[in-house]
Amino acid sequence: MSDASIWAGQLSTSVRHAPGCKQKPVYTTRRRPAASNGRQGPSGRAPTAALEPGRDGLDGTAAILVRNGDGSISRYDSRFEFQLLDFEVLDENDDGIFEPGECVIIKNFRIKNTGRIISNVIQKSQLTVNVGGMPTPKKTLIPLRMQPSSWLTPVPGKDVVYLPFDIPPGGMKTINNEIWARISPPRDPPNSTAFTAVSAIKLQSVVPDIDRKLPYFEYSESITLQYPVKLVSDEVRWMDTIPQGSLTSLKWVVCIKEFH
Repeated sequence: MSDASIWAGQLSTSVRHAPGCKQKPVYTTRRRPAASNGRQGPSGRAPTAALEPGRDGLDGTAAILVRNGDGSISRYDSRFEFQLLDFEVLDENDDGIFEPGECVIIKNFRIKNTGRIISNVIQKSQLTVNVGGMPTPKKTLIPLRMQPSSWLTPVPGKDVVYLPFDIPPGGMKTINNEIWARISPPRDPPNSTAFTAVSAIKLQSVVPDIDRKLPYFEYSESITLQYPVKLVSDEVRWMDTIPQGSLTSLKWVVCIKEFH
């Protein structure tokens, strides 16, 4: 061992820290500078082949699969859709006058399934493929009601009918049951003019459980409310003067409106 090594070992063992001081590490960070940028590459060449759009892909398809009670599956390419075509409105006593206090009868509702018509049926084991639209439900009761208005109030127990079952796509069925609504009396006191008002009859159908309002029930009918007779006030006749103790009479003209 050399004298220098012995001296260094003695020096390292002889180093002591002053009381209350702690050894603190010293860190040094060194970085190598980045290299200079390379030269710019040459621009690419223009294409020589003519560019054309690619061919369209195949049209996608969607289907509605319904599992039947016997385990078979029915397939449809469009859903069913109810549409209210029209209905008939009658007054209660069938005199052609919609009089306050009596009832309005709504009947002969024509309902159509506007889904696409089935064009083919293919049987494949338990899979029935219906190429076309879906018929309306066969068991679900879907109510049809009149919307109340300021003049018409549905009669309890006669305020609902149900949409027909199993209407084929493009088919139509008629509801023979009736909806009744009572005409409210006028709110304003009578005056010298004959009473008349117009009220619109609108229907609404909501699918139960899912609470979905059917959209194609915009058809409505308007009726004119009036009394069957009116007093012609400008034709009332009486004496100009009445002596004391005498009797007289008044005469007036009552007009009966034409029945339809």
